[in-house]
Amino acid sequence: MKRHNPMKKAFYFFAVLLLLSCHHASQKGHTVSVRIDPDEAENSIAADEWLDTAGALIPLADTEKPITNATRLKTHGDKIYIQDEETHCLHVFHADGTLDFSIDRRGKAGNEYLWLSDFHATDERLYLLDHIGQKILECDTLGRFIRKRDIDGYYANGIFATDEALFLVNEGSTPEAGAFHVFQFNREGAFRNKFIPFNPDRGFGSSKEYDTDGQGGLLFCQAPDDTVFLVTPEGCTPLVHI
Repeated sequence: MKRHNPMKKAFYFFAVLLLLSCHHASQKGHTVSVRIDPDEAENSIAADEWLDTAGALIPLADTEKPITNATRLKTHGDKIYIQDEETHCLHVFHADGTLDFSIDRRGKAGNEYLWLSDFHATDERLYLLDHIGQKILECDTLGRFIRKRDIDGYYANGIFATDEALFLVNEGSTPEAGAFHVFQFNREGAFRNKFIPFNPDRGFGSSKEYDTDGQGGLLFCQAPDDTVFLVTPEGCTPLVHI
């Protein structure tokens, strides 16, 4: 595992910005000379006051299709999951950066997805969401296909799962099941409940944020309501109003 110095990284980031600004200035007929001393610059920006310098860089192994546009990074157990929106691939790495496996299944077959929109891993399953095809591909922990779940009546932009339940997150569409932000299913895929109703007229005009709470629950917040909800297999509870 390679050690990484964030202070030097921060310095070079600001140095590049400075050089870019100088480049634009020179196009207007001005010439600017810049002398860069990395050691002096590290001290002058006091990076250690606002950067965590105890981190480490984990080099990732090469994948068959290079990662070009990583849109989601999640961890579960000792695995690192990276979703690439450009190639529609999901790459799974071990904690040391070695590649475990990649999923590349774009297509129209029952075990393929039109658009890999989101994913979620549990101790026993890996779920892939196709919001264009409105289906979920359920796989084992090695990425091997198990079954397809059609979700035509429940539109979903995001997915979250525990070993007992599966949740679909609807950002603002109005499917047959109604204008609700979260739909809950049991492990076998049977519908159980729906939470957090919303005004369909507001649709995508309001900001929404959601993430796991790290303890088997889903945290959901929508502006302008500004209430954080905790969704679990047992139900939905408003936690705090911001």
